[in-house]
Amino acid sequence: MKREAFVQASVQTRIYEKNLLSDVDFKNFIEAKTVEGLINSLGDTVYKEEAMKLRSVDDYDKALENVLIGFYNTMYDIAHDDDVIDLLALKYVYHNLKVAAKEQLLHEDLSHLYYPIKGDVQAIKASLNEFSDNAYATVLQGALETFELTKDPQDVDIYLDNAYFDAIKALAKESQVELFETYVRDLVDFTNIATTLRLRRRGDAQDLLAKALIDGGMLDLGTLNHFYESEDTALLTRVNFRKYLDEGLKAYKETGSMAEFEKAKDNYFMALIKNYKHTTYGPEILFNYLYARETEIKNIRLIFIGLLNGTDEDVLRQRLRDTYV
Repeated sequence: MKREAFVQASVQTRIYEKNLLSDVDFKNFIEAKTVEGLINSLGDTVYKEEAMKLRSVDDYDKALENVLIGFYNTMYDIAHDDDVIDLLALKYVYHNLKVAAKEQLLHEDLSHLYYPIKGDVQAIKASLNEFSDNAYATVLQGALETFELTKDPQDVDIYLDNAYFDAIKALAKESQVELFETYVRDLVDFTNIATTLRLRRRGDAQDLLAKALIDGGMLDLGTLNHFYESEDTALLTRVNFRKYLDEGLKAYKETGSMAEFEKAKDNYFMALIKNYKHTTYGPEILFNYLYARETEIKNIRLIFIGLLNGTDEDVLRQRLRDTYV
């Protein structure tokens, strides 16, 4: 990617950054005490329009989805190269492919599960029919053909997960942007470790692990197989995020929950992008902004859920991810 091609988009994104939420904002949201109070507090932010549309507290998830889609649409509009945005957006595209596969296998309408990034639901569905001539329709057909061979629904997810990582690995490699290559490589490692922990906890056969693991991280598949057998964390020393990994694994061993592991992963990637926070211009600025927006939406969702469930304020604060501001 030519850094100079992102000068104008970087300037525009810096303006958008001024409206990112801070730790103080999240402190105020939690201290709002109620969902209604939170909605009122959001009225002073870029979330105002969707917050004011809420007819029921149960509609918050759709409202946050609408805001996120708006952020993506804006960044696609200003980006010189869609690949920068695709690097984050493709997880939603491949989520939609999984939904489409389930629709075809179950013969059910699952329109409510689609995430309308890069087009509305009907357009997405139309683009994925068996007669469509595009890469995503081809991937979907490959997943369905895999199911016909094995009759195992897990293989559909595994096929699509591998296809997703192949896509973002290709984008990162082609970009020749250090941040993007590091992000994808470390995402592969975090994903593989999480997969290993989940399969081990469920007692799944080790041959399933071999199918589910993704190539392209610092940890080779042999090391991950040994980790599956022993959970010896000394095997994982090659990763760049050992501090965050240790925090996540410690919490996982204490609680048996992946929640803190996922939080450690999110905080690591926030720390990673902050290393490029003062880049003058370039694709990293656009990527960082979208990652920051996704994180703050995740935090707002956690607060909504916590307030609805009457979660203690201190517990709720501990669940929040680090912010970019």
